[in-house]
Amino acid sequence: MKMHPSALHHVELCVANGKKMASYFTEKLGYSLRAQRDTLSSQQWVVGSQKSMFVVTEKKTNFRSEFVPFSYFNAPVHQIDSVFNVAMEVRNLESVTQRMQHFGGKLFHPVTEVEDKKGKVRYSIVSSCCGNIVHTLLDKSQYKGSFLPTFDESFTAQSEEPITHIDHLTYVCYPGESPGIIQWYQDCLGMQQFKTNPNENLKEGLVINDGVGMRLRVMDYWPCAESGVCNPNPDGIGETSLKIVIAESLPGIENLHIKAFLDGHGGPGLQHIGLSTLDIASCVNTMSRKNVSFRTPPAAYYRNKWKKKEIEMAGYDINKFQKLGILIDSEADSIEENNNQDKFLLQIFTLPLFQEETFFLELIQRKGARGFGAGNVTALARSIEEERQVLTKQNVSLI
Repeated sequence: MKMHPSALHHVELCVANGKKMASYFTEKLGYSLRAQRDTLSSQQWVVGSQKSMFVVTEKKTNFRSEFVPFSYFNAPVHQIDSVFNVAMEVRNLESVTQRMQHFGGKLFHPVTEVEDKKGKVRYSIVSSCCGNIVHTLLDKSQYKGSFLPTFDESFTAQSEEPITHIDHLTYVCYPGESPGIIQWYQDCLGMQQFKTNPNENLKEGLVINDGVGMRLRVMDYWPCAESGVCNPNPDGIGETSLKIVIAESLPGIENLHIKAFLDGHGGPGLQHIGLSTLDIASCVNTMSRKNVSFRTPPAAYYRNKWKKKEIEMAGYDINKFQKLGILIDSEADSIEENNNQDKFLLQIFTLPLFQEETFFLELIQRKGARGFGAGNVTALARSIEEERQVLTKQNVSLI
């Protein structure tokens, strides 16, 4: 099955137990096994839906150095399970590769051509400016296969795949580093920062106080960007865009989730990936039955009068939402200040997939909204504090 052309081609995880992780994607998340490869250095599974691809890589213990197309290993980077490779399709491979090097990216693999009976693919691998993240840059303009040469694609996709596409990637960095990361992607790929809130100052980003202590900056890239063609969908919520969220703690106010990632991961990197679905309630219900573990919001979140109103306005049952643990954020921060009552963002987060408290997934359903749940972050912080106060009065420890 031909994958839909997209700025984002695939995301790669390097883990100790690749078979177990690949099974998590196929058996619990509803992805299909689409390709596989076994080499002297690693075993790889390609899992995904038509517009959402992941490569699960397990480096072999008796690692033997050899040339493996589209692969990069660096021992210090892969001491722990990590999501490290964001592979992108680009229009001018040489130009993008050179720009990334010019702006400080380290060239791990020069432009190389790999061919099989379905055509040829040209690629390079360059480090990013954020932690251990690397970018495999791909030119697939002369390739008709569904994934990449040297992979066995003789697998059948599942009939129903609940995830439509990858909505966004979220990087975590140290305080004050996000402007440099934004600038690097702008210089190298032409990505642009955009507002998710009319009150947001692009220079300052989206600042979330109220005990949260977090700053978010969001940028996007479209496949047509380098060709000079106008962006056909300025809302930045299309399936073919690549949206990257940069999260950092505010100076002097340490966000606990960001700190947990930086400590567990050993520095900046890719913290979570937002997976888009058309029916989040059905999706969460199915995944929960398959033992996918989600973060459970405090009961106080659903007692919040504004959240109750938002859930009712969106036409959902609050008891069902509370049972499933789904969060809702109304698009009161839409660029269009009028007629925003029908704009909602529904989301839920899994518990970390790795042993360390690092990488996790987000399920997201957009109903006209373009934000990233800033209202939910604040509401959750307040509800957690409210729950803590209630339990303190009852002399019960909150775990």
